[in-house]
Amino acid sequence: MSTTYKATATREGQWWVIDVDGVGVTQERTLRDAPDQARDLVATMLDVAPETVEIDLHVDLDGFEVEVAAARRESAEAAAAQQRAARRAREVATSLRERGLSVTDTAVVLGVSRGRVSQLVG
Repeated sequence: MSTTYKATATREGQWWVIDVDGVGVTQERTLRDAPDQARDLVATMLDVAPETVEIDLHVDLDGFEVEVAAARRESAEAAAAQQRAARRAREVATSLRERGLSVTDTAVVLGVSRGRVSQLVG
C-alpha cells in the first residue's frame, strides 16, 4: 500500500526547490527527476520504503500555470477536433464512393489525393 505526498516545485536560479508537505525540502536540477528526488526525501525522512511513496507534484510557475493549462487544453481540443475531422472525412469519402463517384472524382471533391481517398475508404 502506498501513501501519496503533495510536493511543490519552485524554480530558484538553476535549481528546482521541492517542498514536500509535512516532510521537508530538497532540490533537483530538472523537473523530470523531481518526483524521484521527493520520493527519496520522504523515504529517508520517514524511514519508509521508496516504493510505498507516491508523489503528487505541483509546479509553481508564479502564476504562469494558467497559460500552461490553456496551452494544454487547446492542444487537447485540437487533437479531438482532428479526430472528428478524420472520422468525418472517412464517412464522406465512403458515401461519395457509394454514390458512384470514382476515386479520382472523390479526390477532387474532397481536395485530397487519390491515395488519401484509398486510405479513407480502405
